[in-house]
Amino acid sequence: MSELIPHSPGDAISVRAQAAEHRADLMRQKLEVAAKQEELRTDLERQRREMEAEFRRKTAELEAMMAPMQKQLAQMTEILWTVNLYLGRDEEVCTLREGAPAPESTPITLRQKVLAMSEEALVLGLDFSNVQDFTDWLLPDPRHLDRVLPEPKGCVVLVPTKVPSDSGNPWEDAGRDQANAQSHWLIRNGERLYMISVDPALHVGDRVLPRRREFADIFDQKLFGVSSGAPVQPGSERWLQLEERADARRRHYMRIMMVLQGVLDRTTIWQPQPAGASFLDISSQDRGQIVLIQDDEDSIQLGDGREPFADYQRRLNAQLRPGLRVIGSWRNQHSHSRDDGPGRVRPKYAEGLEHNVPYLLEDRRDHGFVIRFKRTDMVYRRNVPVPGEPGYVYRGESPTEAKQRASYQLYSDDNWVLPFDLVTVPELERYLASRDERSKHFLSMVPTIRAALDAKRAEAKKEAPFRVLLRGMLLNAGADHESVDELLEDLVHWFKLRTTWCKPLNGDPQHEKRAADQIVEEFSARSAATTDAELLERMVSAGRQLEGSICVARNRQGEWHAYRPTPYAPQDERVYIDVTRIRRNGTFGATRTGQILQQRAAALLHVAWNSEEWDNWQFSANRRQYITPAERSDLVERLSDEAGAGLLAIVEYFNPKMPDRRGLGAYVWTGEDPASAETIPSRTPLDGRVKLISKWVEKDMQGAVRLSGSTNPYMGGWSGRMFRETFGGFDGSPYGSVPWRVADSPHRRAGDPTLVWIDERKMGAAAEWRDRGIAAHEEQQAQREKLSARSYRYVAAVQAIIMERRRDEEREKFVEDYGPNADDLWAQHLAAQHTDSPVHDRTLWGIIGSRIMRGGDPAGVTLAALNEECHEYGNVAPGAWHPTSGLQNLKGYDDIVVPEVDPTG
Repeated sequence: MSELIPHSPGDAISVRAQAAEHRADLMRQKLEVAAKQEELRTDLERQRREMEAEFRRKTAELEAMMAPMQKQLAQMTEILWTVNLYLGRDEEVCTLREGAPAPESTPITLRQKVLAMSEEALVLGLDFSNVQDFTDWLLPDPRHLDRVLPEPKGCVVLVPTKVPSDSGNPWEDAGRDQANAQSHWLIRNGERLYMISVDPALHVGDRVLPRRREFADIFDQKLFGVSSGAPVQPGSERWLQLEERADARRRHYMRIMMVLQGVLDRTTIWQPQPAGASFLDISSQDRGQIVLIQDDEDSIQLGDGREPFADYQRRLNAQLRPGLRVIGSWRNQHSHSRDDGPGRVRPKYAEGLEHNVPYLLEDRRDHGFVIRFKRTDMVYRRNVPVPGEPGYVYRGESPTEAKQRASYQLYSDDNWVLPFDLVTVPELERYLASRDERSKHFLSMVPTIRAALDAKRAEAKKEAPFRVLLRGMLLNAGADHESVDELLEDLVHWFKLRTTWCKPLNGDPQHEKRAADQIVEEFSARSAATTDAELLERMVSAGRQLEGSICVARNRQGEWHAYRPTPYAPQDERVYIDVTRIRRNGTFGATRTGQILQQRAAALLHVAWNSEEWDNWQFSANRRQYITPAERSDLVERLSDEAGAGLLAIVEYFNPKMPDRRGLGAYVWTGEDPASAETIPSRTPLDGRVKLISKWVEKDMQGAVRLSGSTNPYMGGWSGRMFRETFGGFDGSPYGSVPWRVADSPHRRAGDPTLVWIDERKMGAAAEWRDRGIAAHEEQQAQREKLSARSYRYVAAVQAIIMERRRDEEREKFVEDYGPNADDLWAQHLAAQHTDSPVHDRTLWGIIGSRIMRGGDPAGVTLAALNEECHEYGNVAPGAWHPTSGLQNLKGYDDIVVPEVDPTG
């Protein structure tokens, strides 16, 4: 290395040249080794791909040879399994009951639907481990057997439960669910009863017979349950796949038939059986020997004609009010708290709320209702007396019994609550007897329904002495002996509903006397009303002719009225009603408009006819939370006076889910008349010209309505904004985007602002002014986009010059490092360098565009001059730009002269 040590400036230059040449030689050697290495790697990669291709080809050949054998093996395995099912290899037969068989001529009935033992017996927790509980329920009562299998000779398949296991252990849950899916075949032959279990590998599913369109539906191509409209072409690959799937389904149902046929052929379970009967021969069905009941499909298609339980529950819960009792499966405040408030239980974590026990609704709170219960947990207090030591107390905090009750808050849309005083025993019994309803609500409401029935019956038992007295009084008043019990139940239900605070009819003589008097009086009024059939028909006919009528009813004074909704704003739907007197000659008397019918008043009416809308009417509406059309007009007039001459529109906010919050908002034009106002180019020109004046609507105990304070546009919680401060947000109006939802919009939701007053001329002029501003803004944007595009053409040309300089600078460094004879290394060296431009495109765009905006031509001008000129005019460019303050940093390329470019791009 000593020869590389320079001794003079001339020697240094010589040494640098030698080092550069030596470095270039080493780089060439490195590149040569890298090239050979790449060549070797490429060759090895090619050999690997060839070997893999050969492996795949050989594998495919072997699979092609094995496929027919595997298919045949699978078919033989399936055949063997099916034969074993027919022979009953893994079958267990348990005789539940002996007795006389059904006659030989009795057909054998097979039910389609697979039932759940837990749902039939109404036993929560029944699963594969305690199937005996189901048989213990089934055998003692003949009605239970008739509910499950009413035919004297037949079969129904059951599983222990359809409720998924939820132990927290996924492996344990999978095993339990598999065990709960094992089928149990209940077979009846007269008095004889058998339970058969078959091979657990036979998973029956939800039905033992196919639905009528099951195989056809396989070939109806559907996406998310909707037909795609394109039929599958016979013979296509897709057709063959679907055919294979359909064939698998056919074989599944055939195996089920084979199980039954095996029982028929090799056992005496169904003997004496019809001669020649066969589950596999359709002629047996034609002869009536085998009967197939499509109970799974028929229940889906036909239903039972009653209101679904969910709708029934929702309708009754909408009528909740303080004074009624409720029963429910109460849950803790963590799983059922609302996002906009504290937990439901107060104090938090208080204990003592009993499930499925009736509680009285004592108050309203935060859009819901309050029940109260005695606490069973201990509370900590200071100075608790020491037991057995008079005058002594514990100084620290000590546990003691709570003196005050805790509360639980519920809402009318809670689907685990039943209004105890609004439901009736026959209704609950019908829903509990409905297999489909039991299946839908088995976990959620079946326990509550059963508890409600038990509580209703227990209350009736306590009231039995008083009911006996009432029964005699009704008979003395002329009630029919055959229907008096049903009448008594209806009248007791009626009386409890009409009272403010519902309670049992026992233990309070004064309450019982009032009940007896009013019940007998109600019976007499009903009897008098039904004796004149001609009058009844005349009143109903007259009432229905009144346009918009939804109910015709008689009150306790014997007066007839027609009820029809008062013309309302959409937010006050099903609240206000007009009551029109119907004279006995069929003519109409006076009409009282804007009435609110409370539940107690509605319960006193004798309804002769009503529409479905009457059934869904809000009889529990709070008068302080709603306003009449006349009250609304008065409020609008007051707000108009405050808004002044520029008033455009008044919008009302009301959300039925938060009925104590109602507000009015006035949108007011500020400045000169919109018809002559100067156009302001903007995407939202009205935001600066229209102001919002918003007020709360309050109604006191005496019914006086007023506007108070100013609403906070942001309400917080889930309710979001009350009014839009910006003028827009909802489409569909003739005035374009407006801050209210049009009344007939299909997208309308609860809580959307509603238009209640508008000055059409001013609103039209304001909308035209806004449209002019938007058009001017769009024209400006189009012009700016043209200028911006032109600027970028110059930017590209300047960047090309900068990059050329960068390459020249890098070339000089390369020659210094590798010498003048290393051109063969230049391309690879350049590719390895980071040669991005140090000046951002947007910086060049800004200083060039600034000149173009003012009509100047940047060609032939240096970047330094453009930079100074842009700074002089405030660094304004044809579009959004965020420059640094002062001159822009051009990284030393200030001297570049902007070249000419093609103006057309």
